Amino acid sequence: MNLSSATFSTTAHPAAPAPLTRVRSLAGNTGLGALARLVAMSLPLALALFLALALSARAQDTALPADLVGKWLAEDIGGNGVIDYAQSVLEIEEAGTVAGSTGCNTMFGQIRQGGGVLKIGPLAVTRKACPPAVMDQERKFVDAINAAVDYRSERGKLILLDAKSEPVVTLTLM
Repeated sequence: MNLSSATFSTTAHPAAPAPLTRVRSLAGNTGLGALARLVAMSLPLALALFLALALSARAQDTALPADLVGKWLAEDIGGNGVIDYAQSVLEIEEAGTVAGSTGCNTMFGQIRQGGGVLKIGPLAVTRKACPPAVMDQERKFVDAINAAVDYRSERGKLILLDAKSEPVVTLTLM
């Protein structure tokens, strides 16, 4: 039975208040509809967070190299520089987790390095909207991180490399 279209009669009880002819949806009357939409939009993020935490809970076979660990600021993405006021940051922790900022949204995930291969991700990224140029930089930053399979470190810089050993992002130790 659909309560939004249910009808009730009070003819059996003459002392009852006026008949209730239609029951409206609780969500429509109390603002719970907006809350339900917010919860529904948050579920993918909550699932991504759960998966990231579950995956990071597994013990890593080998510790990350010391030159990977740190808080890194992007100074170049794909050879095109960066927007100064939209700082893209990648923080790599010994425990095999990554977190940071895309310049607009926050991100987190895991990192593994072994057998000559670097794997960052999957990354979970929040979904706040920012100016188009910042959103473009965010997309390029996340794509560059996802494309990284190796790295090089040089005097306080971390250079993530793609499968062709080409730099996809250059980061500076903060």
